[in-house]
Amino acid sequence: MLEGKKIVVGVTGGIAAYKAVELVSHLRAARAAVKVVLTRAAQEFIQPLTLRVVAENEVYTGLFGGAEVLPHIRLALENDLLVIYPATANFIGQAAWGLAPDLLSTLLLAFQGPVVICPAMNVRMYTNAAVRENLRRLQERGYIVVPPETGRLACGDVGTGRLPPPAVVAEVIQGALVPKDLTGLTLLVTAGPTREPLDPVRYITNRSSGKMGYAVARAARDRGARVVLISGPTALPEPPGISLIRVNTALAMREEVWKHFDAADVVVMCAAVSDYRPKQVSPEKMKKGPPEITVEFVQNPDILAELGERKRR
Repeated sequence: MLEGKKIVVGVTGGIAAYKAVELVSHLRAARAAVKVVLTRAAQEFIQPLTLRVVAENEVYTGLFGGAEVLPHIRLALENDLLVIYPATANFIGQAAWGLAPDLLSTLLLAFQGPVVICPAMNVRMYTNAAVRENLRRLQERGYIVVPPETGRLACGDVGTGRLPPPAVVAEVIQGALVPKDLTGLTLLVTAGPTREPLDPVRYITNRSSGKMGYAVARAARDRGARVVLISGPTALPEPPGISLIRVNTALAMREEVWKHFDAADVVVMCAAVSDYRPKQVSPEKMKKGPPEITVEFVQNPDILAELGERKRR
């Protein structure tokens, strides 16, 4: 999806700047052409040579002194997307108020394609009213802001402010470059297996991974749709930008599907729903007993057939 795309990675001066190397490597592995712009503060954390080697391309460090007279204009005209990874509170403030003291901020003003901003900072800074207001202003201009993660920060604090992993940001970048031909539509997608309990610790299920349904949901999101994903138990991470509803049993999935069906323009049923469920569920863990036991099953509702019947009405 990123093959042949031209991407500029802007790196500002935060402790997470070293992660830009991994993002550039990730984008290059997807066969994107990558150029890097380092702010002066970023160079205190990472050297241009490192990124030049990984990007296999030019690294820009300032407006002046290079071979190009107007590097910000050329970068703005020749590239498809600009991502700021990481974006410090200082850079976010400059961007929100249109200040342009260096190459990266000047490039941002000249750039007319999609812009992805990845904030990373201490939790106290991230929750500061000024930073929140600046991020809101950027989002109102159409910039895509990838929220930071929660966890242990470089200073030892625990809270929200960690730079999102490169794989997450690469997914956002891919989505930003896809035509938004599903804008205005709502898609309802089901995914994964269901689990039918025998007792509080045992259940019957199938080997569905949920990968197909999650892939359909992400693709629809990238194309501009509002997506509701109803998922059985999987090991897959929650996809950003999607309304995820987790269920266990076929009856629970049926209930959620019916709850969201009328608001959906398109329904994609990828879930591997159990056809049958135990007629009786033991309230306690079944203890070892006779060599053979018999479990009686009853049929689960056919969700897809019910939806088809509803549509015909």
